[in-house]
Amino acid sequence: VVNIAVALAASATEIKISEGTSFTVANSPDGETLALDLQGRLWILPSAGGEAKAITNGIGDDRLPRFSPDGKQLVFQSFRSGNWHIWMINTDGTGLRSLTGGTQDDREPVWVNDQRVVFASDRNGNYDLWELDVTTGALRQWTADSADDYAPTLSANGKVLAFISNRSGQPSLYVKCWDCPARLLLEGKARRMHTPVFSPDGSRLAIVRPEQEIGFPYIAVNRLITVNATTGQQTLVSTLDEDVFSFAPAWVDNQTLRYTADGVIKERNLNATKPRTIAFSASFSVAAHAYERRSPIATTKTSQVALGILAPVAAPNGSGVVFTALGDLWWREPNGDLQQLTADAFVERDPAFSRDGRYLAFISDRSGSMQVWVRDWTTGTERQVTNSALGMRYPTFSPDAKQLAYQKPGRTGMWDYTVHLLNLASGNERRLRQAPLLWPEQMSWSADGRYLTVAALTPFSGRYRPGINRLMRLNIVDGQLEELLLPPGHLVD
Repeated sequence: VVNIAVALAASATEIKISEGTSFTVANSPDGETLALDLQGRLWILPSAGGEAKAITNGIGDDRLPRFSPDGKQLVFQSFRSGNWHIWMINTDGTGLRSLTGGTQDDREPVWVNDQRVVFASDRNGNYDLWELDVTTGALRQWTADSADDYAPTLSANGKVLAFISNRSGQPSLYVKCWDCPARLLLEGKARRMHTPVFSPDGSRLAIVRPEQEIGFPYIAVNRLITVNATTGQQTLVSTLDEDVFSFAPAWVDNQTLRYTADGVIKERNLNATKPRTIAFSASFSVAAHAYERRSPIATTKTSQVALGILAPVAAPNGSGVVFTALGDLWWREPNGDLQQLTADAFVERDPAFSRDGRYLAFISDRSGSMQVWVRDWTTGTERQVTNSALGMRYPTFSPDAKQLAYQKPGRTGMWDYTVHLLNLASGNERRLRQAPLLWPEQMSWSADGRYLTVAALTPFSGRYRPGINRLMRLNIVDGQLEELLLPPGHLVD
């Protein structure tokens, strides 16, 4: 954020911004007012620009506002109750109330009429579209596909529904009339496609489409396009140098769109070569908490307590414990004697003993990425046993110490991992299971060497990460995965 004016006060800092990151803009039905979601708050702004007025306090991470057909209310999604749920508020900031609740996530609400909204929810295990009566709270399910359906929008006459679904494998744009099946209109190119919006006459949809993924998580080059609602023909709207934000645009009329890009609100006539910027400013207070600044360790000559002890593992014979602290491996004996095992500019972590205590496996970034190393416990010599562009984690020896199992990051590079086995004598590596595990923890071999046990996440849907940790058993021979059921009332941390 740039153009920040800060006025220091005794208890708060006043911040004024004129740009934002990852925010959306919505039009009122008469086109005179805009709604924004900045800094977790909802804001109201004249369509000509100017000073925005906050109507929520930002505690709930309020997102994706949409005006009611009469322009008097907004529906939006908020995390203020501990899950994403649908909320409603008057445009003057009064009348805040929740419309949904529970342990499921409800997202991306849009109005059907003054009494009903449609939204995406994973309340049945994956994302489907649901209708809600805002007065009675009555729910009705609109879609029930095994794939995830989300990001709904309706044509102005209410006869055609458009939404995003991964029914074809990748998130893609579908359209559906009430008496006909869903039809694929535009095939996706990346792991995400964002909320579409019908033009007032229903002939086109505007949508932000990721064209090329360039990083994690889901960082992509976005393009604002229009799509013919009948033929699927695409027309590029944004220019190649625009950083278009990943949210639904807003139609002003059949030839004009408002959207967010490059930190600002833009308005573009489809026949124009350049958009115009709708300038705005928004002010809010941030509490300034007083605290005592601590001296950096580098300037302190006295001994310090090491905080952040990681991954302690006991030697098989009980003679001591190896752990990670300050980026190195340490050995502590029962009498308190402490020995630093590694002392270099690199990070060593995830130590694991072989069952006979002869070897210690760990990971280190000495060669550029986190690779598995093995230390001979008697001689202290160390050797690198893996060499990959991807970093490894959680090495563990087989009972006979002839193999090492470890995890490699998958497609996202953070939460999905595949399990691999390395034959230490031959150096041959094999992948145990094609499908990745989500956020797996450290693994443990069974005594007979036939299985690896690991706790991993089972998400509620394929769209987001929320889910339940389950204890799994992975067969070393065929890679089959099965859940180990716990007694009632027990959960895996």
